[in-house]
Amino acid sequence: MVAEPDNRARVKRLLEEELSASLGNLTRLWVTQEHVCLFVVRFITDTLADYWSAVGGLKETKNHIKSTMTLALGVEKGSLIDFETTGRPNIDKEHEVITLGYFHGNELVVIQRKSKEKDLFYDEIKRILRQLPKPFYSYNADFERSVMEGELGMEADPGDFVDIMRPWKNKAEKSGLKWPKLDELISEPEDYFKNNKISGKDIPGLWKAYLAGGTETLLRMIMEHSLSDLLRETILLVRYEL
Repeated sequence: MVAEPDNRARVKRLLEEELSASLGNLTRLWVTQEHVCLFVVRFITDTLADYWSAVGGLKETKNHIKSTMTLALGVEKGSLIDFETTGRPNIDKEHEVITLGYFHGNELVVIQRKSKEKDLFYDEIKRILRQLPKPFYSYNADFERSVMEGELGMEADPGDFVDIMRPWKNKAEKSGLKWPKLDELISEPEDYFKNNKISGKDIPGLWKAYLAGGTETLLRMIMEHSLSDLLRETILLVRYEL
């Protein structure tokens, strides 16, 4: 999914509400021009860790966290992929990959980077991408392809990608409407109740907060966003004709 420029005020509010309300922490957070600093005064429980343990296998190494979920439906031909990044290639100055989510067969996997050093994580996700069957399905496939080429240094043939967004983009253009975001096509309960939820524009700020000393709860918030994107993209893929 396309990473939008980080909104520091929004990230500040999200972190305060998520950590204070969900985890019962007393939290102090401030934002500077360059980075987000998060100081957790009291850490009680990690509900997102419990969530991931419940829905699927959770494995952790020095370099990444990997969650695997088995679903009752699947993608038999090709693979659905989704990147979370710190920016957009050819647009933003920084565009490092911090998350890879993919769905093939009936197995949905989210791999989350843990370290500032990116090389080992990149080696791992490039190995996975080379093994995944094509075509690659994604919402706004140009973004995923630009990440593979511009950030990961991989060959990415346009013919290997299928854009789930394309039929909706074409329909919007014919109707004189703007291109729809994934949230606008498939909403979530948080949208209905107007609760704050993690969106693509929050990802860079959450990653910076983690690097500045935050806990792995922040990483699991990113993983939860990637999972949500993959599940909603799966609905568009299996329910509607491309």
